[in-house]
Amino acid sequence: METYVHLEDNMCKKWKVAGLISNSLFGNSEMNVPHPSIMNDEITSSVSDDLPGIEGFQIVGDATPGEKLLGCGFPVRGTSLCMFQWVHHLEDGTKQYIEGATNPEYIVTADDVDKLIAVECIPMDDQGHQGELVRLFANDQNKIKCDPDMQREIDNYISKGEATFSVLLLTDSSDNWEPTTLVLRRSGYQIRSNGRGNVVVAEKFSKDLSIKIPAGLSTQCVLTCSNGSSHPLNTYDVR
Repeated sequence: METYVHLEDNMCKKWKVAGLISNSLFGNSEMNVPHPSIMNDEITSSVSDDLPGIEGFQIVGDATPGEKLLGCGFPVRGTSLCMFQWVHHLEDGTKQYIEGATNPEYIVTADDVDKLIAVECIPMDDQGHQGELVRLFANDQNKIKCDPDMQREIDNYISKGEATFSVLLLTDSSDNWEPTTLVLRRSGYQIRSNGRGNVVVAEKFSKDLSIKIPAGLSTQCVLTCSNGSSHPLNTYDVR
């Protein structure tokens, strides 16, 4: 966990709602964050009498693909900054740190579906003293699921055996996004240029094919073909 989130006024204003927010700033928040006195007793918090800590630590937001989650709480015992890390917890008991997800805010992506997500937070003070690690699961420690409409759409595509999507393809390093069509079939896929009409990429599915969704960019992904070539794609929305 490498990102340090300071609690100074200017940083809190920049984030709208910082990961650690003093009581006086909650009134300016875009999200409705209740005071810890009315929150559920099961929420984890640091209990050390001397070290920096967080009280009322919680996750705010809807844990569905495309929606934003926010880890936040009330700083105590001199806490002035914090280290965040969002984590996947797998069925075999292991966990995987989500690459790049080191901010209090996290956008749920397709990579999170059917997984448990938690956020870990280490409070610190200005002298570099670290408090106890605080961990909290999103979605009441249930697996992330698609919303019903999205799941019906996915099931319909699977039933038909084909899905077609309008996407933007990054064609060079000058931020030139070209309108293309992504066609998924049971055995393979292709990306076709809308303007020129030619097929840019076409291949069968294999273990060497991968799609990576950068943290925080829920409408973007990077397709890596079996030959190692990469193709950044941008969708028009999270669906």
